[in-house]
Amino acid sequence: MSSPSQNEEERKALLAESDGHGDDKKTLHDLVPEHKSKWDSVVPTESFEVYPQALCFARTVKVLLVLIVVGSIVGALMQYFSGIVLIQREVYFYTDIEVPTVAICPDYGSADFKDFEPLSAKKELLPRSLNTTVVDLKSYPCVAYAHCHCIDFPEAQFFHHDSGIEFLALRFKVDGPAKSFLFGFNEPGRDDYHEIPHTFNYGMLHQKTMGHLSLHQVERKMDRFKEGGGGKILHYDFETAGMSVPSENGETVILFGFKTFFVPLDRAVASIWSPFALIALGAYLVVLINNLNVFELLFPVIQHPVFVQREPASFLRTMCPCSGCVKRKAGVSDASRLDKIVVDHHERKKKKKDKKRHEEEESARQEP
Repeated sequence: MSSPSQNEEERKALLAESDGHGDDKKTLHDLVPEHKSKWDSVVPTESFEVYPQALCFARTVKVLLVLIVVGSIVGALMQYFSGIVLIQREVYFYTDIEVPTVAICPDYGSADFKDFEPLSAKKELLPRSLNTTVVDLKSYPCVAYAHCHCIDFPEAQFFHHDSGIEFLALRFKVDGPAKSFLFGFNEPGRDDYHEIPHTFNYGMLHQKTMGHLSLHQVERKMDRFKEGGGGKILHYDFETAGMSVPSENGETVILFGFKTFFVPLDRAVASIWSPFALIALGAYLVVLINNLNVFELLFPVIQHPVFVQREPASFLRTMCPCSGCVKRKAGVSDASRLDKIVVDHHERKKKKKDKKRHEEEESARQEP
């Protein structure tokens, strides 16, 4: 730390230096010597008068941040216009989910069912439960070209339990020479226009097949706000839980329940020029540009009424106390060179005012 007398001597020397340049300097900008550098457009040299060794580090950080942000924006735009950007994904937790419709079809290349008879549907809590709930069911033909049979469960729902998983046991009989069949799950309700299930699975006739369901929602937005269509589509994926086991009385049993009640929702658009997609893209780009504020965290601005001064953040000075980039300039007090120029400028203005007032007083005295 320099003594007060040394600070006063430095101030007088600066004042004398500024006085030596003549009286043509009228502003503070004129008092600051210009040492322009091509890197001043990145970070001005005057911003680090107190920490001159941190100037190069600050410029390097600023350039790297700009390169990262620009590269991220270019990459995001390229992926977006290539059609491989996921607009938005959300995950919701449900305490209950409606039981989906089951589509049962003849195996690929096999003959059609001679007779199809749904027997019953019961819901119970596994791994072990003493109580079962009978569920109403409705059977109707669907996927006409494949001669499938759909079974709907009106107003039936699966509920989340901490003590087990709810399963629904669907029993039916099929008359025919085939030994296997295809089945899949679809949105509940006969009026569903997505008649074909998202995925199909193999099952063995006259045996019991058990598995878990996973629900995935897709919400599609159209190109225009008022355009019809779109809406939410439900996709069900079946995961077999072990091998099929023989059943009683020649019945075929499908036992299924939801593996999880956490349901992802993907928001998609029909076109990259959709207003919904462009709004989402704009919000994402704003987030990327906001990363430039990291520079403000690493090199915060020191409060100053005139000049912009920066210093390394306190956590940088704590983490790297031995680094020269975080050390103040030797022999510089709390008042920087720019601060001294400001003080000297005001002192010179005060002297000019005093001199002018003194001259006016002298002229007034000399008048008769």
